[in-house]
Amino acid sequence: MNQHEAEHRLLHAEPVKRRWLASHFNAAHAPILAGIILVAASLEVGVYQPLQHAAGAVAWNLAAGLVFFFVGLLLMRRSLELPTQLPLWLGALLCLMTAPVGIQFGMPWQLLSALLILLVVGFSGSPALRRSLRQV
Repeated sequence: MNQHEAEHRLLHAEPVKRRWLASHFNAAHAPILAGIILVAASLEVGVYQPLQHAAGAVAWNLAAGLVFFFVGLLLMRRSLELPTQLPLWLGALLCLMTAPVGIQFGMPWQLLSALLILLVVGFSGSPALRRSLRQV
């Protein structure tokens, strides 16, 4: 989400609507924080045995944490009445699919696949990247 879009929505809303938007925007941070906690807990366990196959709970916690992060971003956009973005939905779905990768091949491969997903989703929303791709 572009900071200017969010700021514009909040500043130009009527006072009653502004309070409603702000409270829902703030509430959307809860899934993001939950996601960060799940990812951190998974990484803590994964650091002790990095080359072994991830336990099912660890791999699913990492995947779920990433999904919670994307859901929080989607809720933020929705709370400000901004259009949802397809890359965020796809990112959430693809991050959920990293759990079997962690279980089958190990935590490093799950982390690598999650990092690639985060990079692709992050760059897909970049206006500078879209402009450069149009020029090619």
